[in-house]
Amino acid sequence: MNCEILHTLYIKSNGEVLCNDDFGERILLGRVSSETTAASLDELLNNEAYGHIRSSLAAGRVPWEGVCEECAFLRSEEPFADPLAEKRLSKLQLEPSLLCNLDCRCCSNDLQITTREQPHLMEPATYEAVLSALRNRGYRLDSVEYCGQGEPLMHPRFAEFVQLTKRYYPQAWQRLITNGNVSYERTVGAAPLDEVMVAGDGLYQESYAQYRVKGRVEKVLRFMGDGVAAKERGRPLVIWKYILFEFNDSKEELLAAQERARELGVDTLVFVVTHSQYHSQRYTMESIASLPIVQANVTTNAHPSFFDGVLYGSPQRSLIAGLGEKLRRRWQARIDEVMIMPGELLQLRGWAAAETEIALIRLYAGDAYLGETLPTDLRPDVEAVYPRFRHQPLGFRFSAQLEGVVEKISLTLHLYDHQQEEIGRLSAPFVFALEQGAAPD
Repeated sequence: MNCEILHTLYIKSNGEVLCNDDFGERILLGRVSSETTAASLDELLNNEAYGHIRSSLAAGRVPWEGVCEECAFLRSEEPFADPLAEKRLSKLQLEPSLLCNLDCRCCSNDLQITTREQPHLMEPATYEAVLSALRNRGYRLDSVEYCGQGEPLMHPRFAEFVQLTKRYYPQAWQRLITNGNVSYERTVGAAPLDEVMVAGDGLYQESYAQYRVKGRVEKVLRFMGDGVAAKERGRPLVIWKYILFEFNDSKEELLAAQERARELGVDTLVFVVTHSQYHSQRYTMESIASLPIVQANVTTNAHPSFFDGVLYGSPQRSLIAGLGEKLRRRWQARIDEVMIMPGELLQLRGWAAAETEIALIRLYAGDAYLGETLPTDLRPDVEAVYPRFRHQPLGFRFSAQLEGVVEKISLTLHLYDHQQEEIGRLSAPFVFALEQGAAPD
């Protein structure tokens, strides 16, 4: 049993160190302040609460009954690991501000504003004390993520936090998660962020505002456009995070959002499956492969709770072996990603192309027939390598139910034309293993 808490550090605006940004927020692990030193940080990260987490997970028990079972970051099937004890932090999650300019459904912000101990805006001196203590004790810090229960950009000195990270940990990846209902130049400005993830759940105001109450979608689009323009200074990546709800998942809106993302020049548009109230009934983990994707920079993801027990497939031999021979083929195919979700749900993505139009792809696991699919997604990245396959759908996604636990699987794709003649065949053996931290925010 394992949990993200032993390779992350979650600090609230008032200096509270909580178990995690989910159900774990109910558990207080300690506090930091502008008086935090290297010695006091060591004491915090090795206190009784952290000791209880370590001993419980190592013994295969949840540390906090009634809490951990509901947390998105518990990994019941993952082997125990304690990077924190080795002074390795994959992420420091910082909440600069509890204040927020929206009133999103299902959000606890209003309650926390009235019940949580102040300050609601973190003092930069507190953050600097933590960074100094971490560096003095030799901790490696891979990334910093600015988010929490408030809007980070409501902090009038937000850019100072980014500059502090750059000073103490210049190699750390800095990610901002924001609702984008502010001015980019007045809040982010020239702060050296590496990535900006903008939560914009819809393209049309009517559907967007049903969850992002008080939000204006035109502000979100302007914010992303300004973020893209800032790339002329060398940063940041701009990610549009679009959570799929029952009121923003029409095919028309999903296709229009992809076109707008292309026009804006965002690096990635991510459609996210969730399990919360109002979640999309049309697109779930079982049906996400049917989501209409027509742009190469569009992908899908899911709430972290869906990734407990996910197995990630890796090829037992390279899929690009024999490149010279492949370049002479009249068809090409590749499996890009294979996952086995809890419940033995196989999901894969790939692409296939041929000089004759592909009308059908049949998939097999060994001798067992899994089902069929079609190339439906445009793949300009593939077209750039194989220009003779331009201007046709190349990408495909597929889901199928497996029987029993799988450690190895040999997948075979059969490609057919409109006359049901086989064009080509690709076979690839995969092995599966749990992969820690594989699910994106």
